[in-house]
Amino acid sequence: MPAEAPDAATAFERLDVTGTIDGAFVVLDLTQSYRNASSAPVEAAYTFPLPVGAAVLGAWAETGEAGAEAALVDATHAEAAYEARLADGRATALVERLDDGLCGVSLGPLAPGGRARVRVRVGLLLETRLDEARLVLPTVVARPQGSRLDAKLAPHARPRASFTAEYPLGLNLELVDRSGGVEISSPSHDLVVTRTASGRQVALTGALDRDVVLVLERFEPGVRLVSDGTAAAVVAPLPAWICTARAAIDLHVVIDASGSIAGGGAQSAGAFLVAFAGELDRNDHLAATRLGRSAAPLLARRRPGRDLAPLAGFRADLGDPPGGAPLDSLGVAPGADLLFVTDGRSRLAERFAEAASGVGHRLFVLGLGAAPDAEPLRRAAGSRGGAYVGFTPADLIESAVRELLVALVTPTLGTVEVVWPCAPTWEILPKSGGAGFGDNIVAGFEQPPSGQVEIRVRRAGESQSATLALPACEYNPLYVRLASAGRAPGATHEWALRNQHLADGTAWLAGDLGQTRPDDAAPSFQQTPQMIAAGVRGVGRLAPASFLPRPPRHAARIRRRESAAAIAAIIVAAGGGAWLMRDLGPAPPSAPPAASRPSPHQLAASGGELAPPGAASPPAAGGEGGAVAPGGGAALPPTASSPPPAQHSPLRLADAGGEIVPPAAASAPTRAAAPNPPGPTKVGLGVWIACLAAGVAAVGLGLLALSRGLGARARRRGGGSGT
Repeated sequence: MPAEAPDAATAFERLDVTGTIDGAFVVLDLTQSYRNASSAPVEAAYTFPLPVGAAVLGAWAETGEAGAEAALVDATHAEAAYEARLADGRATALVERLDDGLCGVSLGPLAPGGRARVRVRVGLLLETRLDEARLVLPTVVARPQGSRLDAKLAPHARPRASFTAEYPLGLNLELVDRSGGVEISSPSHDLVVTRTASGRQVALTGALDRDVVLVLERFEPGVRLVSDGTAAAVVAPLPAWICTARAAIDLHVVIDASGSIAGGGAQSAGAFLVAFAGELDRNDHLAATRLGRSAAPLLARRRPGRDLAPLAGFRADLGDPPGGAPLDSLGVAPGADLLFVTDGRSRLAERFAEAASGVGHRLFVLGLGAAPDAEPLRRAAGSRGGAYVGFTPADLIESAVRELLVALVTPTLGTVEVVWPCAPTWEILPKSGGAGFGDNIVAGFEQPPSGQVEIRVRRAGESQSATLALPACEYNPLYVRLASAGRAPGATHEWALRNQHLADGTAWLAGDLGQTRPDDAAPSFQQTPQMIAAGVRGVGRLAPASFLPRPPRHAARIRRRESAAAIAAIIVAAGGGAWLMRDLGPAPPSAPPAASRPSPHQLAASGGELAPPGAASPPAAGGEGGAVAPGGGAALPPTASSPPPAQHSPLRLADAGGEIVPPAAASAPTRAAAPNPPGPTKVGLGVWIACLAAGVAAVGLGLLALSRGLGARARRRGGGSGT
C-alpha cells in the first residue's frame, strides 16, 4: 500500500444527495466529489455509514477524462483488478460493503489537479410507526479509538476523526405524496420545501457532522405491487397492534455514563427521562442506574410521582469500563424491561450491545445526539424483543416519549402469518420474538397477484388480523430489486450477483477512468478523515438554528403536568422575541420558586449550573459572561465555544451546552430571518391558563386603578361645588 499523505492533501471535497421518497420506497444517490490539490498523484479512500437497512444498488464513477458505470463482480477479482490498474496508472474506483453498516470507496490514481466523482446508489424501505415515518441519513463515523470495529476492517478502511476536517453537504429530494396530506419536517436541519405537481421538493445544506433526519407525518405508505416484467414483489406494512388493555410498565433505565454524552447529551437525556416519568401512572415502576467503570444507582425502583431530581441532574463521568459491561451488577427487577440511554459512541456502548443477547429482559435503546451510532444499537434491541428510538437535540420530547411508550406497552411479536392470493416464490416476514414495531412484509411472485391479502399477527397469546386489498401493478424494475434486497444478507453469492445487490463477497468496480502521465510517481495513499460528530463529549459544533421545529400534529395528545416553576420558565428571551419552550415535566420538590432563582429545568435546558449566592460574581448585563440569576444566585457562564442564544433554539442549546439569557440580563441581538418560517408552537394547556390568568390580573389592576382615579376626581368636583 502506498505511503499515507498528510491531512492537508485530502482529496475528498463534499457530498451531494439526490433521490426520491415514494411511499415505503426510498432511493438515494450519494455523489462524492474529489479533487487532488497536491503536486503528485493520490489514491483516496473514504469510509461512510449507510442508512439502517439500506442496500447498495449501483455505482458510477467519472473523472475529467472519462466516466463508467461500475459492474458488480466477485470481491476477490475486483480487488486484484483494482490493484493492477492502480499500478498501471489507470484511474479506477472500487465500492465495497464493510462491517456494521459501513461502505468503503477507493479511488485512484487521481492526477495532480484532477477531479473525480463517485456516485453510489442506495435504497431502503421506510418503517412506519403509527402514522409517522423517520428517514435518517447518517453522515459521520465516529467510533471510539480502539473500537472492536477496527479489528474487523482492513487498515485502509478504518475510520478516524480529525478536528480540521470540514466537508459540505447538499441534499435535494423529491417526495411523492400520493395522499396529498403528508407533512415533512426536520429536527436536524433547516429545510426548503417547495410544492410540486407530484408532492414536495425538499432541499437543505449542511456539513458531514450530523445525521440528516426527515420526519414524515400523516404518512400512510399502503400496499405496493411492483413488477419488472419477469417477476413481481409486494410490500405491505405490518398492521399496528391494537392494545386491548395497557399493561403496567416496569422499566430500569441504564445510562451510559462513560463520558461520550457528557454535557449537552446528559442534559437532553435528563430532560427526556423527566418527561417520560411524567407520563407514567400509579401502577408503573421506574429505576435508573449510571453505568461506566462501575454501576452507580441513580434512582431506586419506585412508583412515579416521587422525587425525580436525580434524573434531571446526573453526570456522565464514570469512564469506560476496562472489561465487559457489568450488566450483572445492575440489580434489575425480575420481569422488568431495560432502557439503555447512549449515543453509541463509547466502548461501553459496544460492550453493552454485545452483552445484550445474554440478558433476560427486553431491551430498548434511546439513541441520543446529532449522530448516534444506530446500527449496532438497533441490532441489539431487536435481538431482545425491544425497539430503538432516536432522539436528536432538536426533536420534540413529546414525540419521542410517545414513541417509546407505544413500544413498551406493545407485546413482543409472536408469529406473523400471511395468506396470499397465490403462493409466493419467497417472502420476508418480521422475526418472531422481536418488537415488530414498524416492520414491513415483503414477498416475491412469478406473476403479479390480484385480490386480497390477509395478515394474521399473534402477540402474548392474543391474535389480530387485517385484510388488505392489492393495488394495481406498477412497472418499476428498480423497486423490485429494492424489495428483494432484504434477502441479500442470507442469500447465496450467485443470487447477489444475479440480482445486482452488493453483499459479502461482491464489490462494484468501475475502471478505465483515465491515465496518469508515465513519469508520475506512485500515488500516495489518503484516508479521508471523518468530521467530529456534533456534540460528542462536548466537542464539535452545532449549526445555528433560526427556527423552532414545528411540533407534529399529535403532540397535543400527551397531557402535560405543568408546575409553577415550569410555567415560569416557559418564556425566555431569544433575539428580541419570546421562544415558547416545552415543559420538561414537574419540577423537583426541592426546587426554589422560579421567581427567585432559575428552575432546574431551565438550567438543564440551558446547560448552566446553579451557583449559590456569592459563588460567582454576576456579569454586567448584556456582557459575554452569560446570565445573572435573580435573587443573588448566578448561572455560571457558558464555555467560550457556546453560541449566542439568539441563534439557537432551546433544545439545540441543551446539546451545545449553552444557556438561555433572561430578558433582564442581556440586550437582545438581531436574529437572522429563517429560510423556512416555522409554524405555531404548541404548548401545554397549563401554560395558556397561566398566561390568561396573568392577562386577566393585569386588566383587573388597570380597571381598579381607573376606578380609583375616577372616584377621586368625582370627590374633588363634589367638594368644589359645596364651597
